[in-house]
Amino acid sequence: MADRIPLEKFTKKIDTEGISLIAIPEKKLTDGKMPLLYHTWGDTRPLKEDAAEVSRVSYQGKTYLAGDVGIGHTDVHFVRRIPVFSAGVLGTPEVPLKDGVENIRAFLTEEREPTPDSTETTPLESLLDELIEAGADPIGIDKQMSQWGDENRLMLRISLEPGIGVPIVEQYSDIVVDDQSYKIDCICDAVNGPAPFGRVTLYASDNIGGMEPVSIETGQEDLREFLRTELGHE
Repeated sequence: MADRIPLEKFTKKIDTEGISLIAIPEKKLTDGKMPLLYHTWGDTRPLKEDAAEVSRVSYQGKTYLAGDVGIGHTDVHFVRRIPVFSAGVLGTPEVPLKDGVENIRAFLTEEREPTPDSTETTPLESLLDELIEAGADPIGIDKQMSQWGDENRLMLRISLEPGIGVPIVEQYSDIVVDDQSYKIDCICDAVNGPAPFGRVTLYASDNIGGMEPVSIETGQEDLREFLRTELGHE
């Protein structure tokens, strides 16, 4: 069979059975690529058999490289992505495939630009308040990932569905701790449960078995100690 097909035929070959979510990164699509990021709890995939052999998709005179790429459960969100399908899992809204196909067409037809990265800064305590209000519990800083990366970048570990937590964190590029700005990344995991080891706990309620509660104030004091003793920040 031909390795290039029109978008209409390509989308008809997408199979959502057993699939939790499908999305296309906006930046990839503007760069001429159409990877279907997908999540499943099993071993299925949205492009099956002959459809998986299709490497190029055409639309309005342009050609896009196509394929499908599996993602983990902590990466299930629609931030800077085109929603193609969602079964409403892990905090994402339900998106029927027919609506997702329209989302692709609209993005391409209107020649939209990718959503830019945030440049907003917020105090750490304000971000913690937003996450706690959304149900995050506990919240921490991954020590190892923060130590090995950029010295002014912190990795948040959040017990919250990624479809809820990632959009909250991605509103901001930086958090402020004692007048010092830090770039932030996050991993939201509502599947594996709390794991305080190797982390600076910023907040934990008294409802978590095996963990002592940690107030926001105590969490920030512990973070200051980590920044001072482990990262050398005064």
